[in-house]
Amino acid sequence: MSKKINWSRIGEVLRQLVLSVKSPLFLTMLVLAFLMWYAQKLSYIYTTEVWVPVRIEGERYRVKCMIEARGTEIWAQRFAIGGRINIPLTELSPKQEANNPYYTITPSSISNAIMQRSGSMRVIDVLEIPEIAITHSEE
Repeated sequence: MSKKINWSRIGEVLRQLVLSVKSPLFLTMLVLAFLMWYAQKLSYIYTTEVWVPVRIEGERYRVKCMIEARGTEIWAQRFAIGGRINIPLTELSPKQEANNPYYTITPSSISNAIMQRSGSMRVIDVLEIPEIAITHSEE
């Protein structure tokens, strides 16, 4: 169940908070200092788990990875600002097992493909590999 955010109520509470403070300039400077501190912290290198959106043979998937990157790149990846990464299936070295409707892909092949296309983001580990359905027979 998702809750809707009442932005008008939040704005009203913030306006009352600013008006109740004896020095709104102090509060403004405090907020600006926080934003500058946060922006400065985004230049550091962090390790975290993110869902990386990829497109394999035209199908959209999300791969859960442990990555190491700058805070700005992690932030952009979490909010999908960076866009999808297009990976051809042949580059992932897919293996087809008998009576299995999905390809088997190694974590190293998908992590190498993501790292080659994502700039300075380093994939430490692939935590969840998507199941890629076999749509046509290999000849």
